[in-house]
Amino acid sequence: MEIKTKFLGNIEIDENTIICFENGLPGFHELHKFALLPMEENPALNYLQSIDEENICFIVINPFTILEDYEAELSEDTVQG
Repeated sequence: MEIKTKFLGNIEIDENTIICFENGLPGFHELHKFALLPMEENPALNYLQSIDEENICFIVINPFTILEDYEAELSEDTVQG
């Protein structure tokens, strides 16, 4: 599947790798489908590119690359959305 992105141009992704956020992301509730793309210039980081909106892209990191015993505490309200 080919997607359009603002920063990376048109790229090909595997549809099976699309990440779906049922309720969207905080502040971006209307966006549900994203692709996690490697950042070649910094392998510790990735792009979280919206499939729904080519202009929306976040830079993300796996927290375990910095802190191997990382734990996130989320309230039940947050988990339930």
